[in-house]
Amino acid sequence: MFELSKEKQQYAGLFQEVLAFLFRIVTEDGSSKLLEQFKTIEQLCMRLIHTQAASPLRLVHNVDRPILDTLLDDFPVDNPRKIEIVSPFYDNRLTPLARLQERFPMTPVHIYVQQGKSNFPTALLNDKLIVWRYDGSDRYLHGKAIHFDCGTTSYLLTGSANFTAPALCRTAQAGNYEVGLFGEVEGKVARALVRPDELTVTRVRSADQLVVSKREEPKRAESAWRVEYLVEAVREKKHLRLMTRDGGDFRPKLVRISTPHGLSDEQPYAATVPMPPSLRKQHPLSVELIGHNQQGEQRVSNVVWVVDLVEARGDKMRQRERRIFSDPAELYEVLREIVETGDEQELLLFLKRFDIPLDMLFAARARQLSMERATMGNVMGGISKHAGSEAYDNALAGFDDCLYRLYRKLEKHAAAPNADHLNNFLTIYYSMLTLLSFVSDWAASRFENERTISGQQWLFIRNCYDRLIGHDHKSWQLIWQSVGYRDQINAQLAERAANEDDGQLDSYESQLQAWVGGAESVQAFLLRPINVFQQLHEQVVMQKSRKKPKIFPTNHFNLHEERLEKILVDFAVQ
Repeated sequence: MFELSKEKQQYAGLFQEVLAFLFRIVTEDGSSKLLEQFKTIEQLCMRLIHTQAASPLRLVHNVDRPILDTLLDDFPVDNPRKIEIVSPFYDNRLTPLARLQERFPMTPVHIYVQQGKSNFPTALLNDKLIVWRYDGSDRYLHGKAIHFDCGTTSYLLTGSANFTAPALCRTAQAGNYEVGLFGEVEGKVARALVRPDELTVTRVRSADQLVVSKREEPKRAESAWRVEYLVEAVREKKHLRLMTRDGGDFRPKLVRISTPHGLSDEQPYAATVPMPPSLRKQHPLSVELIGHNQQGEQRVSNVVWVVDLVEARGDKMRQRERRIFSDPAELYEVLREIVETGDEQELLLFLKRFDIPLDMLFAARARQLSMERATMGNVMGGISKHAGSEAYDNALAGFDDCLYRLYRKLEKHAAAPNADHLNNFLTIYYSMLTLLSFVSDWAASRFENERTISGQQWLFIRNCYDRLIGHDHKSWQLIWQSVGYRDQINAQLAERAANEDDGQLDSYESQLQAWVGGAESVQAFLLRPINVFQQLHEQVVMQKSRKKPKIFPTNHFNLHEERLEKILVDFAVQ
């Protein structure tokens, strides 16, 4: 946290760098709405900046030049004592490592990876490479840092950049936007970041001592068939005002305004178009443009969601809905942000209002990021703790009610299975799985640093566990039991494929994979509650007896890995 006030000007220079960076991003995006919001923030900050002194920390980014170039070209020390790397992702050549060794040939480099969670390239292990692994936690360590230990001083880079060539050695045009902070910090702070007290650190001397993951670094989503042309669409009374960017040879002809429920209207393209009377009271609305390129081939623009003037007055629920509708994986992120504000009433209101209508259709756009978000387990702080269980029960009741409403909609699908409605079923089911994963993390994070707990606290944990496993178990039965939803949908799809004689046998499994990401991801979703709570059980003892609390029941058939063999076999066939 960095404070800026009339009295505290230490980080005034950093705030100015942040403002300059935001202005650059906002002007490149071209959104007038974002520009208005930026100007408001800028005015608030500039009133408090009364010095031009340099900040001890500086903002680094890759908009104009690679981050590593910025650091190494004017690094304040010639020969650091050692360099320590922490990152969940690496490229297969360790390109940033070569750059560091070229700049500091006499400085040893230590790399820290999490057992079973990192994609570190084990083929590059050798006697000269100093690699350490973190043991003692299944919680996904998402942090990234480069620590330059210079003896009496320490310099630290931390932010969004993984230890990969795209993140550290290229500009944003060749990958994702990356941003971080760099500067001198206390040595003990940097060391605590690299070697947390709660984790065991073990030297890795051979590839068989390190378990790695095949996960890839998240990349900026791009579409090969949609033209990135629309910036935003703003509702102004009875009209929509469209903001656009350069789309190359794309020539828009029509504006298509739609709802997720299937209502749609098309009209000739213009910068400002009238709102059809049938859609004026609808929410949410999406906009896309239909046109042609110079060769006369039809092209479609990217989709944007309409910014309602209500949002400018602070309707956070609509803003969050729009995020989730654009990418259902955002549900986990939205919940995390609400919890981190510590506002329980806001959380309960969101859970009460959140809904996936039975006719809402989304494309399966969550596959790349869903499990990374759902397995981070880094929901820290959150709703403040209370001595009693009333606050726990209120929030838990909100989660439970939301899960129950989603499950009832799955039941309606199962009562009358229809392959044409499979997309909606999976939309609801994916939201339910994401919510189950989040509640597991939310509950466990409250006791993350506890070693002894009271009987009342354990009762809260058990209540969370029982409710989550109940929803998990019911949804499993509904879908995977003999002649359940999955079997009936597959029968309809097989009959359809046979009649059409196209040799393409689609299935429930292949559609689920498009949403969740494969057999391992499905298994991780289903086992998440039991794994999180069993880890918590191993960590704590009861305050009075100093004994382990009563273990969770684990006799649910779908919670045993060997009982999941069926779903794994089904996926393997695809």
